[in-house]
Amino acid sequence: MISQKAIQYLYKEYNERPESPDCLDFDALFSIPSEYHCISINEENIEIGSISQASPFRTISLRHINAIVNLEENIAIVLNNSIIFLSKLSKDIFIDIRRQSPSVMEKIKQLFHC
Repeated sequence: MISQKAIQYLYKEYNERPESPDCLDFDALFSIPSEYHCISINEENIEIGSISQASPFRTISLRHINAIVNLEENIAIVLNNSIIFLSKLSKDIFIDIRRQSPSVMEKIKQLFHC
Protein backbone atom coordinates (compact mmCIF):
# COMPACT_ATOMS: atom_id res chain seq x y z
CA MET A 1 0.00 0.00 0.00
CA ILE A 2 1.20 3.48 -0.80
CA SER A 3 1.23 5.92 2.11
CA GLN A 4 -0.74 9.16 2.03
CA LYS A 5 2.52 11.02 2.60
CA ALA A 6 4.03 9.46 -0.54
CA ILE A 7 0.92 10.33 -2.54
CA GLN A 8 1.04 13.97 -1.41
CA TYR A 9 4.74 14.09 -2.29
CA LEU A 10 4.02 12.88 -5.84
CA TYR A 11 1.28 15.48 -6.36
CA LYS A 12 3.55 18.25 -5.04
CA GLU A 13 6.73 17.17 -6.84
CA TYR A 14 5.07 16.47 -10.20
CA ASN A 15 2.47 19.24 -10.34
CA GLU A 16 3.31 20.35 -13.88
CA ARG A 17 3.37 18.58 -17.19
CA PRO A 18 6.71 18.13 -18.95
CA GLU A 19 7.57 20.24 -21.98
CA SER A 20 6.94 17.22 -24.17
CA PRO A 21 5.60 13.68 -23.66
CA ASP A 22 9.05 12.54 -24.87
CA CYS A 23 10.36 13.55 -21.42
CA LEU A 24 8.22 10.88 -19.68
CA ASP A 25 9.90 7.71 -18.36
CA PHE A 26 8.30 5.16 -20.70
CA ASP A 27 11.04 2.64 -19.88
CA ALA A 28 9.60 2.38 -16.35
CA LEU A 29 6.24 1.28 -17.79
CA PHE A 30 7.86 -1.45 -19.82
CA SER A 31 9.75 -2.74 -16.79
CA ILE A 32 6.42 -4.25 -15.65
CA PRO A 33 5.93 -7.83 -16.90
CA SER A 34 3.36 -7.71 -19.72
CA GLU A 35 1.22 -10.46 -18.15
CA TYR A 36 0.36 -8.05 -15.30
CA HIS A 37 -0.59 -4.87 -17.15
CA CYS A 38 -0.81 -5.10 -20.92
CA ILE A 39 0.42 -1.58 -21.71
CA SER A 40 0.47 -0.10 -25.17
CA ILE A 41 1.57 3.37 -26.23
CA ASN A 42 0.93 5.24 -29.44
CA GLU A 43 1.71 8.84 -30.39
CA GLU A 44 -1.20 10.22 -28.36
CA ASN A 45 -2.25 7.76 -25.63
CA ILE A 46 -1.27 5.09 -23.14
CA GLU A 47 -3.67 2.18 -22.86
CA ILE A 48 -3.55 -0.01 -19.77
CA GLY A 49 -5.10 -3.35 -20.70
CA SER A 50 -5.50 -4.51 -17.11
CA ILE A 51 -8.02 -1.72 -16.40
CA SER A 52 -11.67 -2.26 -17.34
CA GLN A 53 -12.74 -0.85 -20.70
CA ALA A 54 -15.51 1.06 -18.92
CA SER A 55 -12.99 2.96 -16.79
CA PRO A 56 -11.85 6.46 -17.81
CA PHE A 57 -8.36 5.46 -16.63
CA ARG A 58 -7.89 2.73 -19.24
CA THR A 59 -6.78 5.15 -21.98
CA ILE A 60 -4.85 8.27 -20.96
CA SER A 61 -3.74 11.07 -23.23
CA LEU A 62 0.02 11.60 -23.05
CA ARG A 63 -0.66 15.35 -22.85
CA HIS A 64 -2.39 14.83 -19.48
CA ILE A 65 0.48 12.96 -17.80
CA ASN A 66 2.73 14.96 -15.47
CA ALA A 67 5.17 12.13 -14.77
CA ILE A 68 5.79 8.41 -14.82
CA VAL A 69 7.64 7.52 -11.63
CA ASN A 70 9.42 4.25 -10.90
CA LEU A 71 8.81 3.34 -7.24
CA GLU A 72 10.03 0.33 -5.31
CA GLU A 73 7.04 -1.95 -5.97
CA ASN A 74 4.90 0.22 -8.26
CA ILE A 75 4.95 2.51 -11.25
CA ALA A 76 3.06 5.76 -10.66
CA ILE A 77 1.41 7.59 -13.52
CA VAL A 78 0.88 11.09 -12.13
CA LEU A 79 -1.93 13.21 -13.55
CA ASN A 80 -3.13 16.61 -12.27
CA ASN A 81 -5.87 15.23 -10.02
CA SER A 82 -5.16 11.52 -9.84
CA ILE A 83 -2.36 8.98 -9.69
CA ILE A 84 -2.51 5.47 -11.14
CA PHE A 85 -0.29 2.98 -9.32
CA LEU A 86 0.53 -0.19 -11.27
CA SER A 87 2.12 -2.99 -9.27
CA LYS A 88 5.35 -4.44 -10.62
CA LEU A 89 4.71 -7.69 -8.72
CA SER A 90 1.09 -8.49 -9.56
CA LYS A 91 -1.99 -7.33 -11.45
CA ASP A 92 -2.89 -4.93 -8.63
CA ILE A 93 -3.89 -1.39 -9.52
CA PHE A 94 -4.55 1.47 -7.11
CA ILE A 95 -5.97 4.80 -8.24
CA ASP A 96 -5.84 7.84 -6.00
CA ILE A 97 -8.18 10.69 -6.84
CA ARG A 98 -7.21 13.99 -5.28
CA ARG A 99 -9.88 15.57 -3.19
CA GLN A 100 -10.39 19.22 -3.96
CA SER A 101 -10.57 21.40 -0.87
CA PRO A 102 -13.59 23.72 -0.75
CA SER A 103 -13.15 27.28 -1.94
CA VAL A 104 -13.42 30.22 0.47
CA MET A 105 -16.96 30.94 -0.77
CA GLU A 106 -18.00 27.32 -0.23
CA LYS A 107 -16.61 27.43 3.31
CA ILE A 108 -18.57 30.64 4.05
CA LYS A 109 -21.77 29.10 2.65
CA GLN A 110 -21.25 26.00 4.82
CA LEU A 111 -20.68 28.18 7.87
CA PHE A 112 -23.98 30.02 7.37
CA HIS A 113 -25.84 27.02 5.87
CA CYS A 114 -26.73 28.99 2.74
